[in-house]
Amino acid sequence: MARERILVKDAMDRVRKTLRELLKNFYKSNGDGESVTELSDLNLLSLSLRFLSKTRKVDNTLEEISEILRSMQISKETGIKTIEVITWDDEVIKITKRDLIGLWAQPFSLSNLNNNEIDLDLFYESFIYPTARALEALIMNMSYSNNINNLESITVGAKAFTKLINKIGIDNLCDEIHKCVPITQAITYFLLEEMNEYYVDFLNQILNYVLEVDPTLESIYAQDIYYHIRQLDDSKLNESELDTLYRDIESGIYRKLLKGIEFLSIFGYQLPLNINEKLLSLTSRYFRSLFIIKRENNGFEYYSSLAESVYNILLFSHNRSFAETVMNLLTEDSGWIYYRELDTLDLTKVIIGGGLLVLARAALRK
Repeated sequence: MARERILVKDAMDRVRKTLRELLKNFYKSNGDGESVTELSDLNLLSLSLRFLSKTRKVDNTLEEISEILRSMQISKETGIKTIEVITWDDEVIKITKRDLIGLWAQPFSLSNLNNNEIDLDLFYESFIYPTARALEALIMNMSYSNNINNLESITVGAKAFTKLINKIGIDNLCDEIHKCVPITQAITYFLLEEMNEYYVDFLNQILNYVLEVDPTLESIYAQDIYYHIRQLDDSKLNESELDTLYRDIESGIYRKLLKGIEFLSIFGYQLPLNINEKLLSLTSRYFRSLFIIKRENNGFEYYSSLAESVYNILLFSHNRSFAETVMNLLTEDSGWIYYRELDTLDLTKVIIGGGLLVLARAALRK
């Protein structure tokens, strides 16, 4: 126990130090692009709040991060010209300054537009994904820390975000289903705080589109979208909905196994007794994969990651054996805490490891 306490204390000190290093990239930025590094990424700030909002030891730093996120929201004062978004069939959608007020943009994406034209993929990466993750992060931070300062940014952002997506078209924006995952998560978390029929209708549009593309919920992305929206209905899951999750568990594929357990836990169902050995074995085998959440060739983006599933299982399942396994793996292989020179991979290791460590320890102390 003494070794565990020392490791947890050391880990939280490293988390705090790492976040301070991350923040330097936003304080020194001067707007001309010269001081931009791979860490000058809005999504990394959102990731920090997403995984560390329940970590009391770094509350002051997280408040600072939330302040920076709020300050980066596009406002009336932002110098924006009309942007022409080119869709897959070469249709041009004109996005005005009014359309963008309330959203978030990657640093310098506004100033680097080529003749004010941008293809839909780049528009998604520059505006849609960062806004979804910023909203999700601020909502979670407000939920766990009662940070009421986030409320105005969240309310303004959610309204502008959904209005813009409707203007572009969900089928245009989510030509691949995974692109709807962060959008759905952000708006669902918003509605779990305060129900609003406008946003329910918006999510139903996404759900209908996803069910057209993947009616049997074969993909992890379709499941994430479906069951996140399903949380808004407090009725019990029906037999078909449960079968999908049990099918995941029986698949033997770690990613699907976690997804099935994650949503059974969120909805309050007891887990099958025979899965614990397989869960613990696969978690040990794929432990290092928990830290690899970046999607290749798309900047820092992640969709339906293993780390999110493990986080939610620790939060909702009350499975002491699983919490003990995660705790042991994090303390026995503490390489995730230490790095020579901070890069995005090291940063995500510290953020995710710190967040999971706190949840695992809390689960074991209940």
